[in-house]
Amino acid sequence: MPNFGWPAPQSKYFYAFLYAVLYTVAAGIAIIALAELTDDDDDEENEEEVLVNNEENDDDEDDVNR
Repeated sequence: MPNFGWPAPQSKYFYAFLYAVLYTVAAGIAIIALAELTDDDDDEENEEEVLVNNEENDDDEDDVNR
């Protein structure tokens, strides 16, 4: 049966390979999580969008009051 590039479990390199894969996945998840936590651009865009929506609502209220 082919092993598709994976070392055999009896190999002395099997656990080194397994740990390398696991640590690579863990590092990728940590990088993505940190990027999401430190992403301030979305907050600023949302704040600007709320301000624009409020200005539009003010215009609508002025029309109603006239």
